[in-house]
Amino acid sequence: MAAPLPTLLFVAGYGNSGPAHWQRRWHDALPGSRWVEQTDWENPERSAWIAAIEHTVATVTGPVFFITHSLGGLAVAAWSRTSARPVAGALLVAVPDPAQPDFPPAIRGFTAPAPGPLRFPALMVTSSDDPYITPARSAAFAAAWGCAREDIGPRGHLNAASGLGEWPAGRALLARALRPAPLT
Repeated sequence: MAAPLPTLLFVAGYGNSGPAHWQRRWHDALPGSRWVEQTDWENPERSAWIAAIEHTVATVTGPVFFITHSLGGLAVAAWSRTSARPVAGALLVAVPDPAQPDFPPAIRGFTAPAPGPLRFPALMVTSSDDPYITPARSAAFAAAWGCAREDIGPRGHLNAASGLGEWPAGRALLARALRPAPLT
């Protein structure tokens, strides 16, 4: 018997992902996908964001597959250390470094990722000129979490300002990340 297909669960970052963001476009185009809603997008607090992820995952039958952007990736990594709910995998896009000088001061409680592999397969997608993380730190985060990593070159923070539009190359990365997706 085949494993159930995972529910795609989108976790946006600081400020949310608006209609021009690839993440919102994908969500709108993927029937059955879910969006984690946060109570405060402008003043993120780690424990509240983790609770919102847990609440959303609890409403899903079967495993989830996370599609994150920015702070959403840090939140999912933190959540994964506290929950045993089934996860098939994750696409972690533009995970920021809380130690970067430009990390927004309104974000509370997010620190460098806990070391040790995530309990599910993940593909971390990075940009070589992301203002919120250096390539060396991206590589270190991916290695610490046991993630595969794909650097797509100088594309900024991989958000709406990066001009990705529907981001077909990102959809190909999503397809690649979904392939191995064993349930953990």
